[in-house]
Amino acid sequence: MIAMEQVVEDRLAHPQNAVMLDNLAQVVRTAEAQPLVVQDGRLRRAEADCQRSGQRISRGKLCFINRTVQQLSAPYNVAPAQLAAAASGGTVVDVGAGQSEFLRSFQNESVTIAVDLNQHHVAYQRARGHIAVRAMAEDLSVLESASVRLLHASYSAPFWSASPEKAKDAASEFVRLLEPGGIGLVGPFGVQADRLHHERSVLHLRSRGLDLGWSWPKDSDEFQTKTRLAFCERLLDATDITLVAHRFSPDSPDPHGYRPDIHVPNYLLINKL
Repeated sequence: MIAMEQVVEDRLAHPQNAVMLDNLAQVVRTAEAQPLVVQDGRLRRAEADCQRSGQRISRGKLCFINRTVQQLSAPYNVAPAQLAAAASGGTVVDVGAGQSEFLRSFQNESVTIAVDLNQHHVAYQRARGHIAVRAMAEDLSVLESASVRLLHASYSAPFWSASPEKAKDAASEFVRLLEPGGIGLVGPFGVQADRLHHERSVLHLRSRGLDLGWSWPKDSDEFQTKTRLAFCERLLDATDITLVAHRFSPDSPDPHGYRPDIHVPNYLLINKL
């Protein structure tokens, strides 16, 4: 089994990692220059209120609360055993833990902390022997700086962040919590249609030399897109981390699979320096 330290080192050195991060930075810059048509984020606030009250959110397949550690580690192409070995003796935090069993793989060798806004999810994780904290991703002040060896946030921040500002705050909190050498697993940054739209924008700009301007993804909420990219912007600007880009496209046609030069990541592995 290859240690996570070696995995991170090898992937950071791969030329494709720099290409994907550069493409992501291009998407962030072009989106930043485009004003929002939707300013109030009413849908986001409604969802946050729903989570706070403990009700269920009806968003079809977008709301997953009970994924396994195998499903949650797959986008990063690492095995649960690799993560468990890396986290052994340290603290593992699952932000937006829901009712997933992610933390169970670390329970014997690590301190496990579940963070969720939903009171029922907090009770669920506490009943399974984890420290459970009711908090929002943008304010994790209950946890000490540089105290976390492995942080996981899947389909939480920035996916459910209430605004671009709160998404940036969540990114800052994740970086703050990680100890030197610690690892953060975050994503996705939208559904597959969003990523493919970003890649088409990169294709026009980079491969054809055409700047066609920025348009928001069809059938997507521009407020959500702006929010998720704000999270990425904060991570790209951070000077005390390195990023490993991952592009995960399961079980669906991938028209851009043959063009790695335009690939844009939808998951990021954070490595704290």
